[in-house]
Amino acid sequence: MTGDGVGRAPLVTLRPASVSDLVTLGDIEQRCMGPDAWSREALAAELGAETSAAETSAAETRAAETRAAETGAAETGADEGGVRPTRYAVVAERPGGVVVGYAVLLAVATTADVLRVAVDPAHRGRGVGRALLADLLAEASRRGCDAALLEVGVPNSAATAMYRAAGFTEIGRRPRYYAGGTDASVMRLPL
Repeated sequence: MTGDGVGRAPLVTLRPASVSDLVTLGDIEQRCMGPDAWSREALAAELGAETSAAETSAAETRAAETRAAETGAAETGADEGGVRPTRYAVVAERPGGVVVGYAVLLAVATTADVLRVAVDPAHRGRGVGRALLADLLAEASRRGCDAALLEVGVPNSAATAMYRAAGFTEIGRRPRYYAGGTDASVMRLPL
């Protein structure tokens, strides 16, 4: 859990992501990543789901009905299985089960790759991203990784500052890595 840095009650609880989170995570993905967003199918694959477009559409319909019935509350049921063994996916929930962010780690051999840290824009600046990143790095260490890598858009100064504060340093650039030709900064952290 994390607080807001001034002694208030924790803002979020972290828990493993599950396939039941797919619609909410897809919505956050679109709001955060814009043209670089993963498709629902790609996101489902990261969660280990074998989800067809028809199943995704049906899940979206069920989630919309649930949100309407619960006056905006997100589903909280956790499906602990399904995430591939090289992946670790976690969500950040506010009280009441509202998911406000998520993160995905790829861990192979001794290297971890931070694939995603996404926080709903309405909940940024409250330590949610830091909590998600810290959880990914702890999981990488538990899995025996000795380094973590990531890419971040060069213009994304808030994310870059968060990664630098966690100890990441830039080791290179990937020109025109993102949609629209934005360069990526490649960063590394020894664990």
